[in-house]
Amino acid sequence: MIVVDDGSTDRSVEIGRGYGAPVVVIEQENRGAAGAANTGVRAARGEFVAFCDSDDVWLPGKLVAQLGAARSGGLDLVFGLLEEFLSPELDAEVVRTRPLRPPMPGYVPSCALVRREAFGHLGPFDESLANGAWVNWYTRVRAAGLREVVLDRVVSRRRIHETNNWSTQQQGGVGYLRALRSWVHEQRSREPGGS
Repeated sequence: MIVVDDGSTDRSVEIGRGYGAPVVVIEQENRGAAGAANTGVRAARGEFVAFCDSDDVWLPGKLVAQLGAARSGGLDLVFGLLEEFLSPELDAEVVRTRPLRPPMPGYVPSCALVRREAFGHLGPFDESLANGAWVNWYTRVRAAGLREVVLDRVVSRRRIHETNNWSTQQQGGVGYLRALRSWVHEQRSREPGGS
């Protein structure tokens, strides 16, 4: 297990190191979620990688089910369903902006199991895109035709709080649009005479 502390100001490093081996703690200056994920992927040595952000919770059996599906089906990515839950300190006015959605296909990092060699083919997350880095990378997955499936079981829960994309949708939307624009530019530059 690799814990990447991306310049946090809490006790993450202390807690991570408290587990001892096989937990590896890597400290770095703040580079955002994409930078932390890239650091973790570079440090990983296994056949597969899986991500769990600080505001997400994996459910028991997640990795066992995903590894079984990946190995039996020769898959590059295995997703599952995502379930949302409200953080207890969330203001009631914020909660009214959008009700919690029922469990849905989780095309997000915390629901994914990824064959590590996919990063060798597609490259790392684009750290310049901040919260749109996953969207950009996943569009490359789709364009490359990698083999994937979504399991019909909840594998991860996302905590909804005041600073994630759920409650700051305007900022999140801009990031996602930048990610898609970046991907379109990449595709055009690969076309004959493209720029």
